[in-house]
Amino acid sequence: MNIHPSLRRFGLLGAISLLALSGARAQSVIGDASGVFLNPQPGTAVSSGVGTNGFAWGIPFASGGSPNALLFEGNAFASMLGDDFALGTLSYYNGTIFAGTEAASVDLNVGVNLFNPAAGSQTSNVMLSLVSTPNLGSPNGDADFVYLPTSFAPNSFSVDGMDYRLEVTGFGNVVGDGFLTSDSTRFQVREGGTASAQLFARVVQSGKDIPEPATAALVLLALPALGLLRRRAR
Repeated sequence: MNIHPSLRRFGLLGAISLLALSGARAQSVIGDASGVFLNPQPGTAVSSGVGTNGFAWGIPFASGGSPNALLFEGNAFASMLGDDFALGTLSYYNGTIFAGTEAASVDLNVGVNLFNPAAGSQTSNVMLSLVSTPNLGSPNGDADFVYLPTSFAPNSFSVDGMDYRLEVTGFGNVVGDGFLTSDSTRFQVREGGTASAQLFARVVQSGKDIPEPATAALVLLALPALGLLRRRAR
């Protein structure tokens, strides 16, 4: 069977392209996360659960009432390099407490175990600012806040000679009763309400991307063939 020269060129170039694409595999990010609450401020705040994933603060105003409370539930994740993934879910209950017993901030110490890239255990510390408003008006007006920092210090690490950064990017997917105008940096809940938000992060590679060895080798092999096709075309 006779094959038109243009089809032969397309077949060779297509095969080269497919081989190169098969070598240029995007890197996955796989691991799991957990977290504990540390260092509540001020030190005189009435709190419990320090060193665990459940932190409560304040003396309830009503007998039998509940204090303010945060709960962080980490999870497993799978993503691609540079894409956001959920480290876990932060749940917030806004209780009614006596003034002077509240906490102004607490650190969420997030432990990330990375299987791929195989970096093992990495830690990121996120300071959560806690704003308790005076309970003088409506549930909306008495809403309390959890604020994320305006910026995060990335956690840098190296695997097989490549440099990476673990970056916390903010809140997302706020759900539940009691939340108002929450966003990626602010988590807001009405008095007596409960809501939750996912805490997101990403792993990025530092510096410029370098072609994988298999891809580079295929490109070098392709160059003579491309030159031969150009000469034949002339």
